[in-house]
Amino acid sequence: MGRTLGAPDDPLLVSVRSGARFSMPGMMETILDIGLNDMSVGGLAKASGQERFAWDSYRRLIQMFGRTVMGVDGDLFEQAITDHKERRAVAGDHELDTGELVALTDEFKDVIRAETGEDFPQDPAEQLARAIRAVFDSWNGERARIYRQREHIPEDLGTAVNIQAMVFGNLGQDSGTGVAFTRDPATGESGVYGDYLPDAQGEDVVAGVRDALPLSELAIIARAPTPNSATTCAPWRTTTATCATSSSPSSAASSGSSRPASASAPPKPPSASPTTSARTARSAGTRPWCASTAPV
Repeated sequence: MGRTLGAPDDPLLVSVRSGARFSMPGMMETILDIGLNDMSVGGLAKASGQERFAWDSYRRLIQMFGRTVMGVDGDLFEQAITDHKERRAVAGDHELDTGELVALTDEFKDVIRAETGEDFPQDPAEQLARAIRAVFDSWNGERARIYRQREHIPEDLGTAVNIQAMVFGNLGQDSGTGVAFTRDPATGESGVYGDYLPDAQGEDVVAGVRDALPLSELAIIARAPTPNSATTCAPWRTTTATCATSSSPSSAASSGSSRPASASAPPKPPSASPTTSARTARSAGTRPWCASTAPV
């Protein structure tokens, strides 16, 4: 990548994900944007040319790290975001400007300090080590154990941890994140099916913070020439995608494909979107999507 973890001028950022032999969608932890701190956020802003993007990525790291690695109640972060949106009279997180995101970042640090008695770690090596441990530990988490029992996955297999260079879906309207299937998860009909969100990262899709758009609409947009098309885009202009394949709706979970955690539930009507299914699983205490990444 030509970048160094924690470099103050042009930092390498990584995601930390599970890599179990059998897919366990949403059961294992994922931490994004590892490598940002109070110094490197400025370098990311300068290197990308987008200050808002840099601070959005930093507040996301602190929020995800605080909840996943440090055990802070995620609702405390969500309440802070809600308060800022109400003050600004906006509906979505992506409508908060740079100043609001800087303020949120400081508030998130205060929440972590108040709840844990320690500060959010500024050392990227410490961030990485603790994120790796959190993913390993999630193998023995309650939802992972229940899922393995249901799907007859051996308990002693364990998991690997994948460390990947970040690609960014929150760089603007010409980047994004989404879910994609090779079959309609409700009917089993073959074909490309899914939802996406522009200017977002993976957690936004399943959190239901915004209404996702159908992939058919993305295909129309992709055919229109833009200044940031794939042939002219800068190295920062990247996107994320989550893909799932299955031979049939009923066999997907047992075969280890990346189906939602609610795959064994009765099929939803054809009008139900994968994002709706994801939100249902989320409300049941699961996080059913582990995003893979790909450049534009």
